[in-house]
Amino acid sequence: MRRSVGIRERMARWITWLLGRQATVRLGRFLLNAGRADGCNAMESNGELLIARQFLGGIDRSDSICVMDVGANVGDYSAALLEFLLPEGVQRPLRWIAFEPFPETVQTLQQRLAPWLDRKVAQIEDLALSNQSGVGQLLVLGANEGTNSLVSVADGTDRSPHRVRLETLDHYCQEQGIEQIDWLKIDAEGHDAAILAGADRMFSSHRIGAAQFEYNWRWVGDRKFLRDVFDMADKWGYRVGKVTYLGLELYDRWRPDLETFVENNFLLIRPDLLPRVTTIAPWFPRAADRMGPKAN
Repeated sequence: MRRSVGIRERMARWITWLLGRQATVRLGRFLLNAGRADGCNAMESNGELLIARQFLGGIDRSDSICVMDVGANVGDYSAALLEFLLPEGVQRPLRWIAFEPFPETVQTLQQRLAPWLDRKVAQIEDLALSNQSGVGQLLVLGANEGTNSLVSVADGTDRSPHRVRLETLDHYCQEQGIEQIDWLKIDAEGHDAAILAGADRMFSSHRIGAAQFEYNWRWVGDRKFLRDVFDMADKWGYRVGKVTYLGLELYDRWRPDLETFVENNFLLIRPDLLPRVTTIAPWFPRAADRMGPKAN
């Protein structure tokens, strides 16, 4: 039995005829991204600094803070938050650790973080975090490039392999005597889920306050999904939300339509620390959320 074309389908076909398929797709993607608060890659406007400042600003100035920036690249993120936490003339107990494995980029990072390196509140580790210790191949586009990665991506670029030391966050913390991480930021160009898995002990014992990680199409190269993170969060007793300019879009569980591979930042956060940040409801109805499969 043939179904008649509804009014919405007629309108969609009319718009497609009027604009052409390519322009219709671009318009549709623009509106979809706007409605979902997706796709902005500027930390000043996509909520990255907003949520981080809210969270870290909620810590008393007399309390010690430990922050890790994994995949620090040239240090823009680290510098922005160090300026927030330690404005000129302010002293507080702070340990900031920036991880960057490519030597030429490390040189730029050292210059960028020089004021805080001199003050002995920041340090740089020239290694890559992963879910195992050993040696890995960093696929390098060039010095100071934000897309150097341990993940092989079919993006048509010419990359050269560079041997780097791999370490798990659990083992690094054990070696360094680090008992607590207040804020963990991960930007590993597709290797983010593996880094989270390598911190199982720290998360299981609730020694990490919150962990922001980047999610994008490069996760395909590592054969990972957001579902993997939701599974880990459920095991560890953490909540998951998406970082947006409106606040943290908080989810009760994983849903298939979250798996877009559109570039965004997500946050794993201990439930008791949620009051530190602004939270917003998801764009989808709560009833639809309850219908979604629950992460194991």
